[in-house]
Parts: sequence; structure tokens; C-alpha cells
Amino acid sequence: MLAARDLKAGYGHVPVLHDVSFSLTKGETLVLLGRNGVGKTTLLKSLIGITTPTSGEILLNDENVTGWAPHKLAYAGVAYVPQGRGIFGKLTVEENLLVGLRSRNDGRKTIPDEIWDMFPILRERIDQLAGTFSGGQQQILALARALCGAPELMLLDEPSEGIQPSIVQQIGDLLKTFNQDLNLTVLLVEQNLELAKRSATRCLVMEKGRISGQLSKEDLQDEDKVFKALAL
Repeated sequence: MLAARDLKAGYGHVPVLHDVSFSLTKGETLVLLGRNGVGKTTLLKSLIGITTPTSGEILLNDENVTGWAPHKLAYAGVAYVPQGRGIFGKLTVEENLLVGLRSRNDGRKTIPDEIWDMFPILRERIDQLAGTFSGGQQQILALARALCGAPELMLLDEPSEGIQPSIVQQIGDLLKTFNQDLNLTVLLVEQNLELAKRSATRCLVMEKGRISGQLSKEDLQDEDKVFKALAL
């Protein structure tokens, strides 16, 4: 469904990604593990069109989408939940979700009932300003807003960051639902090993701007293998 081939990207004259290649098949939840500063966020920004690769290519459903603008990728079925969540604090829950509808390609203008069913707390707080939510509640809202766009592929950048353990567990359950019930393909950048274990069908390890290894779902249960892969 998604593939990167020999992808290079950076900021100005500072290279960050070095010949990154990987593929993601439909229905997978692929977790990208790695320490801070190895290029995980830059990779996601390159995939969603915020950062333009300096070379290499990105394929979405076998179409070359390298250099496409974020809004065009959104219409093509790619959702992005950035690090820090990116919700609109001065808008209500409902208004945030309505923004998510703008990336749909079917013209729908109303929030699907499935969103309210999946996220009952948002129905209860429909008129509450999103900025008054806790960090964990904002992350749940960001996930719901992304789903409002009816994506086929969701890119998530460290959704567990700064979130209380109970919400991290809920996010893990939601990712399983996305994968198993909605057949949604997920690329998850994460440092929380427990969330990776709960969510991943497969895992890639990133180091110094390169993919340095791969771990199966079974490998993730073996901390020695994980720590060795992460060079910890």
C-alpha cells in the first residue's frame, strides 16, 4: 500500500534521512521504533508532504506521490496525527471533528455515527472547548478527527507522549480496533515499548536516519531482542 524507496530528506543543508526504504501492506500496523533524533518524525513529515524529499520516491497504492502536498495526500486517503496532537484548542469537540470531514472525498458534511459510538466521551463533551481537555483526551480527539476523514492509511507520531498509562492502554485498544475492525493500515512512530507490543503486526528500527533492523510481533515480546535492535 505504501512504499518508500531510497528516500533522502533533511532541513536546509542538514541531511536527516539516508536512503530509507520500506514497504507497508494493507491492513498492517507497522511500528517504527527508535531513540530521539534518529529521523522518525522527519520520515512521517516526508510521507505526508510537509517535508519534501531531496531524492528517492514515495508510492501510495503503486502511484508515485513524491512531493504531493498534504491536502492532496489527505484526499488520497492518508491521515496524519502529529506529535503534540495538533487539535484546535479554541474550537469545540464537534468543530474539531467537522474539520476532519474536509479531507473526505465523498463530500460528507456530517460526523458519522460510528465516531460517536467509538468515542462516547466525545459525544458527552460535544460542546466543550478542546483546549480544556487533558492531554490524553486531546489525543483521543485527534484520533477521532483523523478517522472522520475516512482514511485508508493513518500516520501517527508518538501518540503516547505525555499521556497517562490508562489512556495509552486505551489508544492501544483503539489501534487494534482500527486494524481488525476497520481494516485501517497504520504506521505508528513510537518509543513506548508496551504500546508497540500491543499494536504492532511488525516493527522496524530506525537509527541515524536509516532503517537498521526489523522485528516480528513475536520478537517484540523478547526484551533482549528489542534492546539489542535498539542498541540499548
